[in-house]
Amino acid sequence: MHTFTIEEVSTHNTRNDCWLVIHDNVYDITQFISSHPGGSVIVMGCGKDATVFFETRPMGSGTAHSQRARDLLAKYFIGVLVKLCGLN
Repeated sequence: MHTFTIEEVSTHNTRNDCWLVIHDNVYDITQFISSHPGGSVIVMGCGKDATVFFETRPMGSGTAHSQRARDLLAKYFIGVLVKLCGLN
């Protein structure tokens, strides 16, 4: 399994290269952006931990994503986030 730091994820922060983190899992959703039912608002999560966006959809309904959306994430899964603690 691949592991990534948030610093690595943060370099993939555009519509043409979009990785995001949801619940400590890393997804490359670049190919999904154009078909996202909520439109391009998904780009706001590129290069970031988008867990709160995913769970609250603040620019949409204000509710968590459906089970169908959660199941769809598996297609874009590329690894897990590692948290480096205690390093300065």
